[in-house]
Amino acid sequence: MEENCSFSTMSGWQKIFAEHWGGFVENYIQSTGELPPPHWEENVSRMLTCGDISEGYYEYQSQDCGATRKVGFTCKSRLCLRCFKTAIDDWLEQIKSILFEGVVHRQVVLTIPTDLRPLIMISERFMKAFVDAGALATRLLIEEWRPKKLIRPGIVAVLQFHGRSGTQNPHLHLIVSEGGVGKSGEWHKVDYFHTKKLRKKWQYCLIMALKKALRGTKYQKEWLPIVNSMLDRYKSGFECNCMPEKGEVEKLILYLCKYVSSSPISSRRGSCKTPRDPRNRRLPPPWRVAPFLGFRGFCRPEG
Repeated sequence: MEENCSFSTMSGWQKIFAEHWGGFVENYIQSTGELPPPHWEENVSRMLTCGDISEGYYEYQSQDCGATRKVGFTCKSRLCLRCFKTAIDDWLEQIKSILFEGVVHRQVVLTIPTDLRPLIMISERFMKAFVDAGALATRLLIEEWRPKKLIRPGIVAVLQFHGRSGTQNPHLHLIVSEGGVGKSGEWHKVDYFHTKKLRKKWQYCLIMALKKALRGTKYQKEWLPIVNSMLDRYKSGFECNCMPEKGEVEKLILYLCKYVSSSPISSRRGSCKTPRDPRNRRLPPPWRVAPFLGFRGFCRPEG
């Protein structure tokens, strides 16, 4: 590794940001009238210097020949594809430790209309309301299945900011136990999820949560009428999917971890198009990368 991290030694992912981050910032300011969130700039700066020994390093020496090698410190940024893998592995172990052993779990995916997506992306205040509303709607659905038993399921909620195509599409992945603990402390199995009821509960819980989060903010005047109109515009509720899972829950967790930790674009799509190799694809527009900058994972066990 060289003393200073040069452009030639960067990965394809780093080169995208090194070349296009400045242009993206200018475009963002023109579009929104605001500077990008500070944590975006922080994560990009850290990612671009990941492994750069000018930022600090470990030095190793061979006991046989005496040769030395310097290895730069990693950046520990969530934006860095290399460092983020370690964070995901730790997160996977954390989730596995809180799951109910031997219990079947189900994946529930909750989505929202296109008009509401920009609101969720504004700040962590609305992201938290988004996640809490999804967990509450699912819990209420299960509690109403056997009202007298007051069943409380186990729930892990993950907020994903982009879809498969890389476009901005905030949605929730919930891992829900098929059952829960009742008021008497006994375990009750729940293997039926009423999708139509969940659609309405998800819609209502999210609208109430967003209205509360908007209260007293500078976004209230602009967004409150839009939020209030959702009940009339979407009479059947918001889209959701309750997928029963077969097999070990660890496989579901691993799939979800890999899905949410992947970047909006693959490394192969980040190659530059040159006259010598016209088969290579162009670099994606900088705004296609933006959703990944604000990634946040939420682990929320209900109990």
